[in-house]
Amino acid sequence: MSTIGNISNRTKSLLLKRYVQAILIVTVMTMVIVAPFLPRALALADVGNAGVFELDGNIVKDSSGTFPTDWGALFNSNGGRLALPSGGVDSGWTNDGPHSLRETTTFTTGSKDTLDIANSGWQCTGTNNLTPKDDILHAYSFAIRPATGNRAGHLLIYGAFERFANNGAGDLGYWLLADPTVSCSTSGATTSFTGAHTIGDLLVVGEFSTGGTVTTLSVIEWTGSGSCATPAGPNLCLLTTPGNADCSVALVTDNVCAKVNTASITTPWATQDKTSTANTLATAEFFEVGLDITNLLPGSQGCFTKFLFDTRTSPSTTATLKDYAEGGLVTCGSLSWTKFDNNSHLLGGATFQVCGPDVNTCVTVLDNSPPDADPVLGQFKLANLGPGTYSVTETVAPPGFTPDPNTKTATITSSNPDVVIPEAFVDPRPVLKLTEFGYTNTPSGTPTSGPVSGLTVYTVKVKNFGGVTTDLNGSLTVTVAGAGSGTFSCAGNNIVDCVLPVVTGSLAPLQETTFTLTLTYNNLADQAVVTAGLSTLTYRTNGLARNVSGTPATIAFTIQAN
Repeated sequence: MSTIGNISNRTKSLLLKRYVQAILIVTVMTMVIVAPFLPRALALADVGNAGVFELDGNIVKDSSGTFPTDWGALFNSNGGRLALPSGGVDSGWTNDGPHSLRETTTFTTGSKDTLDIANSGWQCTGTNNLTPKDDILHAYSFAIRPATGNRAGHLLIYGAFERFANNGAGDLGYWLLADPTVSCSTSGATTSFTGAHTIGDLLVVGEFSTGGTVTTLSVIEWTGSGSCATPAGPNLCLLTTPGNADCSVALVTDNVCAKVNTASITTPWATQDKTSTANTLATAEFFEVGLDITNLLPGSQGCFTKFLFDTRTSPSTTATLKDYAEGGLVTCGSLSWTKFDNNSHLLGGATFQVCGPDVNTCVTVLDNSPPDADPVLGQFKLANLGPGTYSVTETVAPPGFTPDPNTKTATITSSNPDVVIPEAFVDPRPVLKLTEFGYTNTPSGTPTSGPVSGLTVYTVKVKNFGGVTTDLNGSLTVTVAGAGSGTFSCAGNNIVDCVLPVVTGSLAPLQETTFTLTLTYNNLADQAVVTAGLSTLTYRTNGLARNVSGTPATIAFTIQAN
């Protein structure tokens, strides 16, 4: 038998080549089989491979279906909003150009990320000397909660801006702000911003090269004086700094990635950069980013009303801030309603059930208890709600009332984020009044002098003037004082010892009920006093007893045996 040592050198060389080829084939096959199961750093089209947005470094929508979408499908040639795709929450577009005009939205030198907006922490000013690479032309944002895909149900936010020139690396900040009053307007003089930071405001800081590669990207939360595991400066807490900032190498597990144009791109709206023809952006003049807010801020609704892009000297939170462009992006709204009694007065103490897309299906709301955000009794407000249609139903009325049976609905949209149900919930109640209490007295035979005999019929009427059926409880009692040798007796429904129950288990709205008692008396003595006493009549609704208006009441007459 031959051994390897007896094989010629040429044969050995051929065998070695075959071994190497076999190893390469096995290796390639193994990669083909295993690779789909690895969280690969391939060129993702969206943050977390959500399949919602084309983070591809341009503005044009390339896909033929609804998703993934792109900026060109969200805004028209004038920057006006187009219809949002399914699950879309809001979109906003703002113009900060052209470069040839005097700039009135630049930060003063002392403005910093680490400072609160309020108390002159942020100030704006005007300038004619903004560095071309720091001049923002347009900025835009888009928020969505997709119904399907890898990030179904998550709040995803996308932002983008254009700059005038690419003669230097791009350093930027992208704020998502909750306070709708954040703003600054100046004709040139230094002016303080209005508004203030809110816990949960988000800041994205990043840097990209002149070739269009995203080199640095961090997501930072405004925490104020709250606790923070990884501080990013005063008031700021670092949430993530992915190792693969560029979407072309991001992982499917990342919650943020960004993309910059690596070649010239066109815009559907009027844009003029420093070197290109109209409506064209040169390489590294367009930046876009995608964030999974749900994963970045677990336990938070991610409520924002504005976005702000800025340019800066570096991606540091202590960098000098340059130009900025601010726009609206509403991701949360509120729902308010009122509760009245039957006289249109605010009525406190009711309990409601609110059902909708952003309250874990349904939530119970008790007046003046969390999550009710309105401190006035009878007024209700739920804040930090996502868009969609909500239904509100009263489940427990205050004592003495019954719940309004009507369910009311309202829809929160980006154009109408703070919704007030115009028609108040009205709790009906019964209102009982004594409408008649009287008697007729008919003598027996022909009246003469001496002991008196006769027949007296007492009538009691009670009417429900309210809007709810109720009960009625009380009694009518007849007594005779000083009857002498005379006698008397009473007749009526369920009467016992001249005591007539004034009772019903059900008195409907606008219904009147009648009770009668007949007194028969014989030979009553002179000056005998016949008294009919109507007790305090009561009715009860939802655990609260009320008295019938007009009660108690008494009728008395005296026998005159003349």
